Amino acid sequence: EEGEVPEEFEYFKDVCVNYAGKDVERTILLHGVFQEVMDDLDVRKGYEREKRLLQVVYRIEQDGITINEKKRIAKVKTLLGDKDKHALVAQKFADKVAKREVNLRSAPDLVEIIYKKLKLPIAKVTPKTGQPSTKAEIFADFYDMTKDPKGGHYDKAKSAFFLNLILSKKYEKAAKDLDNYKNYSLPCPGHKNYIVIYPSLNQSGTGTVRF
Repeated sequence: EEGEVPEEFEYFKDVCVNYAGKDVERTILLHGVFQEVMDDLDVRKGYEREKRLLQVVYRIEQDGITINEKKRIAKVKTLLGDKDKHALVAQKFADKVAKREVNLRSAPDLVEIIYKKLKLPIAKVTPKTGQPSTKAEIFADFYDMTKDPKGGHYDKAKSAFFLNLILSKKYEKAAKDLDNYKNYSLPCPGHKNYIVIYPSLNQSGTGTVRF
């Protein structure tokens, strides 16, 4: 009948209350255990600092971060412009070295440019294929290798090529991340030109401590 509470509801309520009680009990026990070892591990200062930040983090999560939509869109365009500028310089160098138009997003083309034309040592290989790696993170290794006057691979042109590749990837990622903000935002009440993002932060679950 309308207004009656089903019997199974009472059962599940009891299960949830019991679970919550056990959860609290174990959390308190763990707190006691870790209190004893924090000094031995020399992490108490960090723990106390994070504890003081809890309320600040909570307020940021609840209040949200307000973003001016016009400025966000303009910044995305600027970042994409910077990406195109550096990508064009890298593209011209690669085309000149290969004596043809290459695709810098193509692994085979990058293998040809980096390892065959520029004759740089294989830093890493792709586990599945065994082929030389062309992932973006190795560009920094090649940049360091070619910019060092004391190294055996010093070359200003090669160094500039890898720097432009790195910067084009950096600006592209920044533009993509900033553009994606609109997918995770809500309208700002009373301000049609603004959006609000409600971030989350697991203080003990990330090494970079990013929202």
